[in-house]
Amino acid sequence: MADILSSFIAIIILLSLGAFIIISVLTRILFFISEQISLTNIYHRYKTEENEGEYFKEKLLKMCACNFNLTVPVILSFMFIVKNTMPSSNFSSDLGFIVSLILTLGTLVSLRILSNPTNQGFKPKLITYFKNSADKSEQLKIYKERMSSFFFSFISATLLFILVAFFYGVTVGYTQIEEYMSIVLNPTTIHFPWYDFGLLFLCYTVLLVGFTAWGELILKRYVPLLQLE
Repeated sequence: MADILSSFIAIIILLSLGAFIIISVLTRILFFISEQISLTNIYHRYKTEENEGEYFKEKLLKMCACNFNLTVPVILSFMFIVKNTMPSSNFSSDLGFIVSLILTLGTLVSLRILSNPTNQGFKPKLITYFKNSADKSEQLKIYKERMSSFFFSFISATLLFILVAFFYGVTVGYTQIEEYMSIVLNPTTIHFPWYDFGLLFLCYTVLLVGFTAWGELILKRYVPLLQLE
């Protein structure tokens, strides 16, 4: 009886500790990601002598910071998906990393543009069915929220799978860093020296700033339909 009681208490403590860690980590991560994604669909008017707003430099710096903050979770999400959709015999972690960088670069810039529908180019056809300006504005807000929710759901769901795999590894007794790395990549297929990964990430950083600026120029040219003062 004493052994059963001890086992019961140990299981309760283990489950409680695991749940507490997951809640503590997951809530902070998801809150941070949600906040960063929400910032991408906020677009202020350009500052003029008559209107309050933001200068191009301010927009660019804010969006670069936002994209940098989202880079790691988005890269991890794509690496996890690439690894688990490719046949094990054909999967290369080197190529998976490069593909993930490319997908992340395009995704972050697309998120900013798609979350701010414009007068031309990215104007939702749905609003043409509404005559009242208030109804159009409401539909645009729904559209913006839908785009943010889509990207948030994609990132958060993938990170949740990664977290589950991580805690599974803890449970079964992973002891090597390579075992945990295998969740998002295959350590045996890494052929790049580590400094090459650093060089790739540096190139990615330069391209991210350039593509972020390009995205802001697109929004400046076509003018988002919903703008804040």
